This record gives sequence, C-alpha cells and structure tokens, in this order.
Amino acid sequence: MDKTDFYRAFEDRYRGSRELIKSRLAVYLPFVLPLKHFYPDGVGVDLGCGRGEWLELMQDNGLNVQGIDLDQGMLEAAQKLGLNAKQADAIEYLQTLASESQTMVSGFHLAEHLPFEVLQILIQQALRVLKPGGLMILETPNPENIVVGTANFYLDPTHHQPIPSLLLSFMVEHAGFETTKILRLQEPANVARSDSLTLLDVLCGVSPDYAVVGQKGGATEIAAATKEAFANDYGISLENLASKYDQQIKAKANQAEAKANQAEANFVGLLNSKSWRLTAPLRWLGRMVRRITAKSLKGHLKALIRKVAGYAARHPPFRQAAINMLNLFPSLKARLKRVIYGGAMQMQPLRDVPIDVSELTPRARMIYGDLKAAIARRKRENR
Repeated sequence: MDKTDFYRAFEDRYRGSRELIKSRLAVYLPFVLPLKHFYPDGVGVDLGCGRGEWLELMQDNGLNVQGIDLDQGMLEAAQKLGLNAKQADAIEYLQTLASESQTMVSGFHLAEHLPFEVLQILIQQALRVLKPGGLMILETPNPENIVVGTANFYLDPTHHQPIPSLLLSFMVEHAGFETTKILRLQEPANVARSDSLTLLDVLCGVSPDYAVVGQKGGATEIAAATKEAFANDYGISLENLASKYDQQIKAKANQAEAKANQAEANFVGLLNSKSWRLTAPLRWLGRMVRRITAKSLKGHLKALIRKVAGYAARHPPFRQAAINMLNLFPSLKARLKRVIYGGAMQMQPLRDVPIDVSELTPRARMIYGDLKAAIARRKRENR
C-alpha cells in the first residue's frame, strides 16, 4: 500500500469525522475572529493542513488561509472541496514568506511529528512572519492524560515524542511571543461534571489534547480585543482531576465515619433509654430460659447414651458390634466414654446387671463362670 494512502486511511479511522473536527476547532474562534477588525484581508497559513477542516472553518468565517502539507493523499481531500491547499514543506514555505505578512500561523497535530530543533525553527519563523498582534496556534496530544501519554500517542508511527504543555509554552515564550495561553481540549463532558469520579476517570479523563496560543506583541488594541479569550480557563488538568478525586474519596470516608458515629450514638442512647431499663428483666429471663433449655437437652442426651450403654452391657453381641464401629471413630469413642464413665453413678449399675449366659458361646460361659466364682471368693475373703 502506498504511504500516502496509508496515512489518509489512518487519519480517517482515528482522527474523527470532518464535522467532529470542525466543531472542536471552533474553540479558537474567540482568538481569531477579532483579528478581522484590524486585518480585514485575514491572510494566514495552516501548516500540516491535512484534510482541511481548519481551512474550511476559516473560509466559512471570511478568513483567507493557505493550507500546506507534504502528504498528497491528505491534500486530495482538501482540494476536492475547493480549499486553498498545496504540497510543500512547512519550514521551507515559512522561509519564503515576507516578515510581518501573516495574521495567523497554525499547526494542528504537527508539532509532535517534528524533531525538537525543527520545532524551534518553526516557532521562530512563525514569529517573524506574523503581523503585530498576530497569532500562532499549535495543537498536540496531551501527555498529561496518562492513557494518551503512555499508549495512544504511540498509535501513530510518525510521532516523535510527546511534548509536555509547559515545555511547548516555554518554547513559544522564549522565542519572543508576548502572550501565551495553554488550552486543554476535548475532555469528556461527563468527567467535567461528575461528582463520583472513578480511578479510570483519573487515568483517561484529562483533556487528551492541548494547544499553545501565542500572540505577537506590538499591537495594544488587538491584545485588548483578545484579552478575554486569553483570560478564560480551558479543559481539565491532571492536578485538578486528581484533586477532585481525592476530595470525593475523603468525602465518602467522612460520610462513612459520620454514619458509624451516629450508629454508636443511637446504641448508647438505646442503652440509656427508659424502655431498655424497663425491659432488662425480660431479657435476663430470656437468657436464663435459653441456658436451662440447653442444659436440659444435654442432660437428656447423656441419659440416653447411658441407657444405650446399659443395654450394650446386657447384650454382648450388640456391645461388641458397637465397640467395633466406635473403633473407627476414636474421638467419638473417647467422648462417649467420658459421658458413660465420667460421673459417680456409671460403673456400679453396670456391675450388678444380670448377664444372659445363654447367648454366650460355651467357651465364654466357662470363662464367665470362672470369673463369677473368683469374685464370690474375693467377697468372702474380704468379710
């Protein structure tokens, strides 16, 4: 694909429609239109004019601006609309112009395409060719917007490096322009009005573009006519947006603390209230009933376990099966032992329980008989 075709297609994809760009460029009209009263011919030059949106806007407002661009593919879009645009190098074209011959020099998204030294020359040449009170407008992506400065700026392969607004403003001032103004541009309207900013708003809500407008000295009346435009504030800075976000976070924290303090005050008030004191006996009675109920359930459960143990003592096969099963659960077996043998009344009843020997094997009956005789003999000896 031809290089010019590529960049034309790239601009069409990411720059925005002609109507959108013209609406954004209208922000400069309060700076430019007063010049018509002092310089009716309104001669100017737009460097890197691209598709010609600024040329068209100036033509609609009666100003005669020459468009300059190196990219023939971009120029075709402007020339098809009959706009005054031609192919040339920006610096070389400025150098051909007579000193103090122009009322305005503009460059929209041109500065970031130029090496630093070339940009310095462009600013110096612009100052030379401007009439007293004339304006220079340089618009460029705003690296103060974190997403623009770290990602979107590099989407265009022809960009050199982001230019901080303070640097570009200083370059214009240092070159000799009497008045300079930074305009932050194209920020989302919802961010500017929002009372509930998010972290994403802070990252990408700062004005994505900015411009430096410089005015040449030597024309007091023109400076007075454009004073209001230079005095206005434009756009959202990172400092302002981050400060607003911090204030909202602090406000939410204060609201949460206030709610917690109110809840604590309500609780203390309840404890000190007459109704709370009057119902204290009922609450005490409720606690006692719950404790008694819990103890009663425990007592019934222990009694049931001991009855089952007694039954097991009278029925050896069942007892043996139960022991075999409990051996699989040592902790449960230990707890049942504590319930059965832990009190004062466990062992004695179990020893006096009669044994049904008919259910024993002959070997077991013989052992049982021997044990019973030994116990009887021990009792006689102890008398």
